Order: sequence, then C-alpha cells, then structure tokens
Amino acid sequence: MSEPTRREQILATAADLFAARGFHGVSVADLGAACGISGPALYKHFPSKQAMLAEMLTSISERLLEVGQERVSGAGGDPATALRGLVDWHVEFALGHRPLIVVQDRDWESLPEEARDVIGR
Repeated sequence: MSEPTRREQILATAADLFAARGFHGVSVADLGAACGISGPALYKHFPSKQAMLAEMLTSISERLLEVGQERVSGAGGDPATALRGLVDWHVEFALGHRPLIVVQDRDWESLPEEARDVIGR
C-alpha cells in the first residue's frame, strides 16, 4: 500500500479531531497545529473546513459502496453470502475507522446540502 498523500493525512487528522471534539469544536488553527502546519496553510489543500468534512465523508461513502458492490458481485448470486459479505465489510470498516463513523453520525448536519445528497445516493 502506498504512503498516504498530504491531503489524506490532513483528512485523517481532521477525522480524529472532529471525532474527539466535534466539527464545531475544532478550529482551522487546531487542525493546522495537529498537522504540523499553520491553519491558513490548510487552505492550500482545502477551500474550507466544511469542504474537508464533505470530502472526508463523501470518500468513505464511496469506499463503502465500492467494496459493498464487490462483495455482492463476489457472492455468486447467493443472497445469504452477499448479505454476510456486506455485514462483514461494514463491521470491519466501522471497527477500523471509528473516528469517521463518529463524525458521520454526529456532524452530518454540518455538511453542505450538496454533500449530504451525494452521500445519500
């Protein structure tokens, strides 16, 4: 697996902070400090804190869908196998990415409406 990009590192750090303190409890300065850069330097990577949240939650939704579709296709048409594969994948993801699950659950209303629509689809 390749090294995470700087952008991915920032998103992971943001997920940890948002999960611990809530989206509104974390400032751009807090994010920058946790990433080892100034708060304003984050704007080189993301147009806003809200854009960071949107990308974070949109990307996990896309990943859940992608792997979910792979699990269903790999089930050979057996609904029980497909269901087991989907449940296993979601549990594995939730346990491995707890901060993202917390953020999606708690900070959903902080997402721009457009991002909520994309994630909902």
